[in-house]
Amino acid sequence: MGSSEDVMHDFARRAVKNKYPTVDGWQYRHVEDLQKKEVFVVSRRILGRSEGAYVMVLFDKKIPASDAELMDSLNTAHHVPGVARPERVMIVPGGSDTSGMPEDIRILHLHGFHFEGNELVWKKKNVHVHEAEAS
Repeated sequence: MGSSEDVMHDFARRAVKNKYPTVDGWQYRHVEDLQKKEVFVVSRRILGRSEGAYVMVLFDKKIPASDAELMDSLNTAHHVPGVARPERVMIVPGGSDTSGMPEDIRILHLHGFHFEGNELVWKKKNVHVHEAEAS
C-alpha cells in the first residue's frame, strides 16, 4: 500500500505532464532529494530554439520565500542546455498564499485541489493546471 506522499507525488507528476505535455516535445525529469520538494526540470527544443523551466509542485497553504531561493539554486546544479535563464514555475492548490513570491515566478493553480480554511481538499477527479488569475 502506498503512502499519501506517494499519491501526492503522482498528482505532482500529472500536473507537470498536463502543463508540459510530452506530445508537444517536452521532456521532464524529477529532481531527487531537493529538501523533500517536488521539483522537475522541463525542457524542449522546438523550431531551432531551446525552452526550459524549473517547476515546483507544492501542496502547502503558505508558500515560504525560501522555496523561491531554492529555485534560484537549481540553475547551477540542474542546468537546462541552451537556456540561459529557465522560467520558474510553482504549481499550488487554490487558496495557497503565494504573496511572498517574487514577480518573476509564474504561479499556476491546481484546480481540483484547494484549501478550505487550513485543510487541503480534493474536489474532483480531473486535476488540471490553470494560470493563476491576476488579482
